[in-house]
Amino acid sequence: MDATLPDLSSIFFASAQSCSQVLLVCFAGYLAAKLELITTNIQKNLSTLIINIFMPCFLFSNVASSVSPETLLSLWPIPTYFVIFTLIGSVLGIFSGPLLKLTNSNTKFVTSGIIFNNVTSLSLGLLRGLEKTDAVLILRWNPDDTPSDIVKRGISYVLLATLWTNLLRWSLGVYLLKKESSHPLIPQHNVSTEISDSDPSKHPDTNEMTPLLASKRSSRPFVEKWSRVKTIFKFKFMNPPLYAALIAMVFISIPPLRSFFFSKKAPLLPLTQAIEFIGSVSVPLTLLTLGAQLKNLSSSKSKSIANMIAYVLTCRLVIMPVIGTVMVLLTKHWYLSDPMLWLILILMASGPTAVNCINLTQLTDNYQEEMSAVLFYGYVVSIPLVTILLMVILSCFKEILYFN
Repeated sequence: MDATLPDLSSIFFASAQSCSQVLLVCFAGYLAAKLELITTNIQKNLSTLIINIFMPCFLFSNVASSVSPETLLSLWPIPTYFVIFTLIGSVLGIFSGPLLKLTNSNTKFVTSGIIFNNVTSLSLGLLRGLEKTDAVLILRWNPDDTPSDIVKRGISYVLLATLWTNLLRWSLGVYLLKKESSHPLIPQHNVSTEISDSDPSKHPDTNEMTPLLASKRSSRPFVEKWSRVKTIFKFKFMNPPLYAALIAMVFISIPPLRSFFFSKKAPLLPLTQAIEFIGSVSVPLTLLTLGAQLKNLSSSKSKSIANMIAYVLTCRLVIMPVIGTVMVLLTKHWYLSDPMLWLILILMASGPTAVNCINLTQLTDNYQEEMSAVLFYGYVVSIPLVTILLMVILSCFKEILYFN
C-alpha cells in the first residue's frame, strides 16, 4: 500500500465541506423566511410539491438507473447491515422511553430520529470531497483505480443503500411520526347493546323489512373487509415516495424494462432525463423548507425537547458509528475486500438524522418543529464528529491494507 494518509486539514475540509453545504442552504431558507419570501403558506405548498412530485422523481431516477439485479446479489452486505443497524437503532429508540420518561408518541419520534440517518447526501458529499484529496487512494480496490473510479464505485454502493433506507423511511417512518388520537374510538356495537339491554323500549321494531336488512348485511362480509383493507393500504401505509421506490424495484427486477428507459439509446430516455431533472430539485428545496421551518421554531419548545435532541444526537453520532465501525472491521473478511464498501457500510451506521425526515413530518403534519431542531443541531455537531470518524476509519484502513 503506497498511499500515504493525508494530513488533518485535507480530511477536515472534505468532511466539513459536505456538512457545511447542508447548513448553508438551510441558512438561505432561514433568511428567506425572515424576509418573508417564504411564508407559511408558501412553505406548505413547497412541502406538498416535494412529497408528491420532486421526491418521487428523485427516488425513481436515482435508484432505478443505478441498481441492477447483479448488484443486489453481489452486495448482500448492504441490505444485511441495513437490517442489523435498523434493529439496533430501534432498540436504542425504545430504550429512550423509560430512560427519559417519554410518552409513547415522543418515544416513536426519538426512534425515527435514530433509525433514519443521512445515508445519501452526506455520504455523496464526503465522496466528492475525498476525491479531491490524497485520502481517496486509501480506498482503492485495484492498483489501477483512479480517484474517479473509486468514487463512482462508492456512489453505486450509496445508491443501493438509499434504496433500502427509502423503502423503510417512507413506510415505517410515516407510522412512527403519525399523529396519535387522544380519544380512543368507542365500539359502536357495544353502545347499542348497552342501550338495548338497559331500556327495553329502545329495542328496534321487527317488521317485514328486518330479515332483508340482516340478510344484506351478512351477505357482504368479504366486501366490507376488503374495503377496509384497501383503505388502510391506500391512506395509512402508502405515499408517493414509497410508490416511487416500489416502482423502481420493479424496474430493477426486469432488466429489459430498465434498459428501455435508462440505456444510452433508450427510446424513452428523454422521459427519464426529465424525471431526473425534476427530482434534482428535491434536495435543495427540502433544505430551504427546513431552514424556513427553523425560523418559526420557538426557543421554549427547543428547550423542552433538549433531552430528546441530546439522546438522538448521542445515538446517531457516537453510539451507532462506534457499533458500525467495530462490526465492519470484525467481519470484513466475509465479503468483498473493497475498502470503499467497508467505508459505506460504516457510513450506513453513522451521520446525523436524514434531512428527508422533515418531509415525513410534513406528510404526517406532526413534529415538524421538533424534527427541525434535531436536524439543525445534528448538522452543526456532525461536522467535527464526522471528521474524527473519517480520520479513524482511514487510519484503520491504511494499517489493514499496509499489513496485508
